[in-house]
Amino acid sequence: MIANGVPLFDLSRRSAVRAAQRTELGFSAEDQLFIAVGRMVRQKRPLVFLEKARQILRERPGAKFLWVGDGALSAEWDAQVAAHGLGAAVRRLPWHNDVQSLLLAADVFLHVAEFEGLPLAILEAMSAALPCAITANLLGEMPFMTPANSIAIGDDAAWLAPLGDPAALRALGAAARALAEESFSFEKMAASYEALYRETLAAHP
Repeated sequence: MIANGVPLFDLSRRSAVRAAQRTELGFSAEDQLFIAVGRMVRQKRPLVFLEKARQILRERPGAKFLWVGDGALSAEWDAQVAAHGLGAAVRRLPWHNDVQSLLLAADVFLHVAEFEGLPLAILEAMSAALPCAITANLLGEMPFMTPANSIAIGDDAAWLAPLGDPAALRALGAAARALAEESFSFEKMAASYEALYRETLAAHP
């Protein structure tokens, strides 16, 4: 199998991009921002994202949440945000051409889909050196994600502990970026395809 590849984002621009994007979006520099990127459809479980946001807010009342993407569940999402009084903490954006800048502006990538293949959204979050919090059902599909480079979202509150530890989050983000560089870059994908072609040509001259 040849894994998907993503661009390796220029992290030297992170501080400037983060400040500009947060100003544009109305988030402060101190806000802990959780982000998700995906279609607003049943598979991606945006309503579960709201459940996890409510759980996080009970422990971290200053947290902010951003969903990037649109779809059939947008109206139901808006209704749930209003019903639970989440408007001050939770926002959504429609499809966005510059997701890279949004990822660089965030603190944690929160991914709760029901099923995936090898999601580009997670790989791009790793490229942005974001710690990724992922539901257990998905971690079983992605053995390269381990406690050293990701947070397993559990049923109890134990998984919330790293969210209050800036050093732990930085370490998780750095490990995620290192994994992206090693295994999921465009360069790695291209080299893997080239090796496959060379192997095939050598076997069938």
